[in-house]
Amino acid sequence: MTDSPLPYLLSIETSGDVCGIALLNGDDVVVEHSFSHKMHLSERFIETTDFLLKAGGIALNDVSAFAVGIGPGSFTGTRIGVTTVKVWADLYGKPLYGVNSLHALAAEFTGLEGLLIAPILPCRTDIVYSALYTVSQLTPVCLAPAEAYSLEELVQKVSAESPNGVLVCGEGCRRYGENLRGLLEAQGLNVSVVPTRFPRAGVIGKLAMRRFSAEEEGESAVSLVPLYIAPPPISTPKRSFSLVKPTLEL
Repeated sequence: MTDSPLPYLLSIETSGDVCGIALLNGDDVVVEHSFSHKMHLSERFIETTDFLLKAGGIALNDVSAFAVGIGPGSFTGTRIGVTTVKVWADLYGKPLYGVNSLHALAAEFTGLEGLLIAPILPCRTDIVYSALYTVSQLTPVCLAPAEAYSLEELVQKVSAESPNGVLVCGEGCRRYGENLRGLLEAQGLNVSVVPTRFPRAGVIGKLAMRRFSAEEEGESAVSLVPLYIAPPPISTPKRSFSLVKPTLEL
């Protein structure tokens, strides 16, 4: 009997300043690319996805499932990624898996025993997005869900878990890592700071592929929305606008 071909999964991450796109075949990442979009995400996103699919030797309708980082992060960037992938999943009737971007950051450290993982992403001045995880198992276990914290609030949340050690990671470390280290060490905690820059599309894809391989039902292409935790620091626009439906060479 001939083995069935391994499924392809297309993974997208657009919640930060760096956009990530990855194509997986089974558990293997076939091709992955990340780029700093410099506020030109919508102009480069579709073109880059098309290039990666061609590099992988498949068309969009060959993809068996889709994955997307749902944030927290940039409101506009996350919405572009989520909306685009929802259109593709609905168009081809394929499963769609939304992955928390903080969860993806924690998954980079899968296998570490006895550490509390606290990924942080910038929210606004002196506020970060964070969640708390253990990663001794194959998939990170969330102990505290994603919220927007001041550094002091996050320290209280971490201390309440009484961890043996804390690993802080993510883009927020570039600005707040050392301050957070000092505050945590003042509580008698052992702290490591790893300034990983952005959630990786390949990691998001691997987390989604586990769910797909286990025949877990994905999210609804109609109801899936970005993980909006804090309101954007801008006023509501007076005029409504809509996203242009993305096109892609099939």
